[in-house]
Amino acid sequence: MSVQLLVNLRIYREEFQMERYLGSDDIFALVKSGSFTFSFDGEPITVGAGEGALFRKNVLYERKIITPVTMYFFRYRSDTPIFLQDKITFSDTARIQSTIALLEKLDTGVFKEEFSMRCSLFSDIVTQYAIENATQMNELAVRDARIERVIVKISESLHKKLLLSELAKEAELSYVQFLRCFKQYTGMNPSEYLAVLRLQKAKQLLSETALPIKEIAYTCGFENEYYFSNFFKKHTLTSPSEFRNASM
Repeated sequence: MSVQLLVNLRIYREEFQMERYLGSDDIFALVKSGSFTFSFDGEPITVGAGEGALFRKNVLYERKIITPVTMYFFRYRSDTPIFLQDKITFSDTARIQSTIALLEKLDTGVFKEEFSMRCSLFSDIVTQYAIENATQMNELAVRDARIERVIVKISESLHKKLLLSELAKEAELSYVQFLRCFKQYTGMNPSEYLAVLRLQKAKQLLSETALPIKEIAYTCGFENEYYFSNFFKKHTLTSPSEFRNASM
């Protein structure tokens, strides 16, 4: 298993800047104090002091602060899943509180090689979690690797017509198993997920390029500009041209 810590930040929030969140990297949030809820499919999950939340890449979350929260964000990349659940608890609470205390010491900014120390502390969190959940890790890693393959295929094929049967085959799962596992992993069915990615891509192209709207429509997988405009307005309550003008 290879884990790369990209960023570690101490964050205080009375409300989330983005209550609807979809990220391109995995994020582990370790709560020092306060609490918040998050959800991607079903009932909101509450996370408090000494607990963690996993925000998986390419998953759309709803988040809300309950009481003002101080937490440590670890943005990372890993070749295999390192956390099993979306809410993460630790049996050895003294050990995780010790890790939080060490992170607080790093916030003083007086230590040399500060980031390498943060990497070591994150590695310690991952190790603690792996020891406490060893019996469940292998099964989840196999399932999630299959869904990750499909997510990459969808992301690289927004301009194409994608059949669910083909995606299930890519995941090496039956059609029914694929639909269930995909929704468990992302909080959306494949069609909803594809729509979210196409909308994000369209917004990016409208705001960052001068491509004609017709070309953006084809790039994002729509048969023509008419269907694209209807889709865009349904989800944003504004037309593509109006969105582009407002972004300038």
